[in-house]
Amino acid sequence: MDPTIPCEGRVRDDRGAMTPSRKAGVGALALAVVLASGACGFRDSGAPSPCPDVSVLADGERLVLFKPGPGRDASDIAVEADISSLRATCDYDDGSVEVETSFEIVSTRGSGADIDAATVEFFVAVVDPDGRVVAKETFGSRAEFPAESRRVEVEEVVTQRIPVSGPDVGRRYQVLVGFQLTPEQLEYNESRR
Repeated sequence: MDPTIPCEGRVRDDRGAMTPSRKAGVGALALAVVLASGACGFRDSGAPSPCPDVSVLADGERLVLFKPGPGRDASDIAVEADISSLRATCDYDDGSVEVETSFEIVSTRGSGADIDAATVEFFVAVVDPDGRVVAKETFGSRAEFPAESRRVEVEEVVTQRIPVSGPDVGRRYQVLVGFQLTPEQLEYNESRR
């Protein structure tokens, strides 16, 4: 996929440390459109501009990792992770909207699992007003299980900068969050509905 807008992402782990992420590529045409639009700032009308819609992708809110082997029932679960407490804020400045998305990844160790930690992959994608995914980044979230606990919560914070031609355009974009699932994991999620 050739991203048509630049998005810079940063991830803040639950300790508050900022980790630079990969920068999605910039299409030359998109850059020319943004520059040609003259979008170098917005007037402050006093009322806050609406943020892009931020949501969790359907069937992407849960990830189940199984222990090695062919079993796929509850006793074979190594880790089950859920995305919850999705929150977002945005700020318009200099021809772009910066969207800060935060959420919890709640990981639960399976009852028969003998693991101390697990890393789950999640993504953040930007969808333009025409419904096209124009940027997507994948991140890892690590859950370390204390010996006495089966459940761990990790806060993730991701920031996306989306160039827009005005504050009224930003609300027509969408930011999607979800686990990076394999086809088998997606099928498993769909079967549990």
